[in-house]
Amino acid sequence: MKTRSLFLVAFALLLSCKDKGEDTKPQENPISTFLKGTDVTSDQYNNGRWEVGIYFSASVPGKVTQVGAKMPEVGTYTVTLWDAANQSILRQKAVEVDSPEKLVLIPIDPLEITDATKKYVVSINNLSMGVAKKYYVYKKGTTDFMPFVQGSILFHNEGERVVPSGSTASVFPTTMKKNSVIGIPEITFVPN
Repeated sequence: MKTRSLFLVAFALLLSCKDKGEDTKPQENPISTFLKGTDVTSDQYNNGRWEVGIYFSASVPGKVTQVGAKMPEVGTYTVTLWDAANQSILRQKAVEVDSPEKLVLIPIDPLEITDATKKYVVSINNLSMGVAKKYYVYKKGTTDFMPFVQGSILFHNEGERVVPSGSTASVFPTTMKKNSVIGIPEITFVPN
């Protein structure tokens, strides 16, 4: 009887164990993934003080768990996640890029996304310690390539805005284009 009870307890424990990776959803870094897998051309610019970003929405519920940046120069850059409708800051982080060409991601308090029609903006300010730094521009000539879908994310357009002289504060990128990705800001999106 003891053997049978031990066997049943051991069997129940075995059934209750889960593989830790079983429920893990793949993380998506949609901007970097798009840029690696497309025929856009890259260039670097250093012509002013800019807040540049990308308007996006999610096709499935999930959460943004990280923001980040890839910049051609070492520095500490402000990456901001905005509500596109009311232009309010939802999350903001200082991202230290310690090596050019390297994508750096920083954890944030997760931002739940449940509405597929709601637009957000992830942007980067190209100022580091008050100094304008180089930034990337990815284009397909003058051809519009937005909107486009990458994974669970729909990118609507690029946005940009000059940061006023004497200020280092983030400003909502209002001028919209559909033929370039500038920055490069990034998010990590995890579908539910």
